[in-house]
Amino acid sequence: PWSYTVLMPIAVLPRQAAWRIYHTMICLFLVLLCTLAYRHGKRTGGDVYSGLFAAALPLSIFIPISFDMNVGNYNLIITSLIALMAVLLNRGKTVPAAICWSLAMIKPQLAILFAIPLLIDRQLKTCVIAATLCILATIPPAILCRESPVALILQAPKASAWAFSGCALLPHELLNALRNADFIPESVLLAIPMTLGVAACAFLSWRVRKSDDPFLRFAPAAICAVSWTYVLGYSYILCAIVMIAMAADLFRRPTRGNILLCAAAILLMARTGRAFEIIVNAAL
Repeated sequence: PWSYTVLMPIAVLPRQAAWRIYHTMICLFLVLLCTLAYRHGKRTGGDVYSGLFAAALPLSIFIPISFDMNVGNYNLIITSLIALMAVLLNRGKTVPAAICWSLAMIKPQLAILFAIPLLIDRQLKTCVIAATLCILATIPPAILCRESPVALILQAPKASAWAFSGCALLPHELLNALRNADFIPESVLLAIPMTLGVAACAFLSWRVRKSDDPFLRFAPAAICAVSWTYVLGYSYILCAIVMIAMAADLFRRPTRGNILLCAAAILLMARTGRAFEIIVNAAL
């Protein structure tokens, strides 16, 4: 319900004006994401060319970016906010980082898993501030709907249950086969991808918890976020965080394996926004 408060200022505008503002926002957030990638690449690689290579990686996922620009999705904004949160936390700026995460929570099925690396990193203050902001942002729609903010928040999980009706961790075809078997309750079927996603995110985040690369620490959550819920090709822009971390690792360890891995990821992501789903399904 808090997403309505964030999006309401644009929603009440005339269509043409809202469209112009939205396109401006998308362009600004794309510049922000590329700038963060450039600075991270330059710092880890040691030169301008490394920074330019890292900045080009988000642009290589051009199909999701093009969709966001033309249709009006905001996954690019969420990705930029998560990337900014990672950088801010690395600099010890807890409150601005919490604001970024709370804004990214306008799409909770993609943003909520980032709570796991935050908790592993003992960023409790960030989690509390972000949760408080989301609760406060629920008040305006609650007033408009003449409902209790608590009631709206409690309805959110049920309203989002459809998002787990088919994903990389539990493909739609398998889910339908299990549903037709009539011996597994629907609630259990929906809980399976949630449980797998949380477990995988927790395990991978714990493995990279000591890394000094802020993008790498949040890469597991990005991977699991696009595999534990129903997403389409345009959602894979979130994998830009993974690709920036891969580039930084390539600069630190320019081995043949890292070069091939990075090249394969670039080619696959440039080919189609669904390419990462192929990798996830193969790995799982």
